[in-house]
Amino acid sequence: MRSLSEQKWAWPLGVGLFASALDLYDLARRSFWIDEAFNIVLVRDGWSTFIRTIGVREPSQAVYLVFLKPYLGVVGDGEIVTRLPSVLAGALAAALLVDLGRRLFDLRVGVLSGVLFAVDGKFVEWSQYARTYSLAVLASVITTMLFLRACRRPSRRTFVQYAVAGAISIYCHFYAGFVLVGHAAAFTLRRPRPSIRSLVEAWIVIGVGLIPFAVYVVAGTRSPVEWIPPLHAHEVWSAIWFAAGENAALLVLAIVGAAAVLRSAGSRFEGAVAVGWAVAPIVCGSVVSVLKPALVPRFLIVVTPALALLAAYAATRLAKTRFQVVAVLLLVALSIPALVHTYTQNPEDWRAAAKTARAAVRDGSTVAVLPDFGWRALDVYAPDVVRTTRPAGRTMTVLVSAAPRARRGLVASFIGRAPYRLVRIDRVGPDFVAERWVRR
Repeated sequence: MRSLSEQKWAWPLGVGLFASALDLYDLARRSFWIDEAFNIVLVRDGWSTFIRTIGVREPSQAVYLVFLKPYLGVVGDGEIVTRLPSVLAGALAAALLVDLGRRLFDLRVGVLSGVLFAVDGKFVEWSQYARTYSLAVLASVITTMLFLRACRRPSRRTFVQYAVAGAISIYCHFYAGFVLVGHAAAFTLRRPRPSIRSLVEAWIVIGVGLIPFAVYVVAGTRSPVEWIPPLHAHEVWSAIWFAAGENAALLVLAIVGAAAVLRSAGSRFEGAVAVGWAVAPIVCGSVVSVLKPALVPRFLIVVTPALALLAAYAATRLAKTRFQVVAVLLLVALSIPALVHTYTQNPEDWRAAAKTARAAVRDGSTVAVLPDFGWRALDVYAPDVVRTTRPAGRTMTVLVSAAPRARRGLVASFIGRAPYRLVRIDRVGPDFVAERWVRR
């Protein structure tokens, strides 16, 4: 009978099931938030409007949305079934990371990196949302596996397969495309190095696949990214901290692992694959943001598996077994706070907001939503409530989803000089209130 270490599928399967359990836990506790609601409302449109909106606003979610529309048409748009594809993508990414870590380094690195990735609170959070992020991570893992195979078994076929997957990954999220830049950098360290022509041909295929995205960048609307703040050192650090799952030990060990593996003669190329994967999206996102803000912490979720790989490499290379055990326990322990936060937060309770809106309508009040794009979330839970886009009615209930400082500005801009006075504020969530206004 084969030992567990010889059964190549056993560890990936176990880690994948572990990750799926964490991602499925309390999946319906939070209501859909505004961005999830945008996807749900969008897929309700007809195909022509749907495709046009993707081309103009959401090319980075194209693969996810094109899947989501027919899927929700079959299963409905309940919270659990809508979020289930994200959960499955996240679990599969964790399982494949185990195999990728084994192929790059050894089984210990693969298993530990898969576990560290699975317990990452930020990854669990974004695997529980009906958005494209866990799919983008899965795409990054798959393209890295295909890149490794193409370099070890070079042929036109393996490089074209890598290129096609790479082009598709960009339409899972454009930050997954930055991972491909890291691959190109690692390619230079492969010995014996495949023909540079193979990589050039692969990038030609990727470039052709990028044409629709390039059209969007040149001619598309700016509205999907106009909310992103300008580039500052704080923004870069916040993004890196997010990618590390807010785990200081993981970030430190990932840096140590990167330095150690690049010095290792036997694993220099393999290390460069992981380091390039970790560094390229940060650098590329920062460079792009100099011209047009594009660096958002959650976009760097594609880096999280690479950091887990490097931290696992460092932990398993410590001199003594007891040091390795301490490092692993510390890594897991420091993942717990972010994981607990994921399971307890509920910043946008649109279920409660829908109840408040319906009660307000029964009392003869008009209903407004701020910021205005929040109407999509209200429409998911209370499609029967008609919103007003300007002050109207004898009494008016204003649902505001924003931090206190931003809330004051939003409400002041909406009310303007209209003859209304504030009479009551009811809290709907941590940064969510219902304000009651009456005409003077």
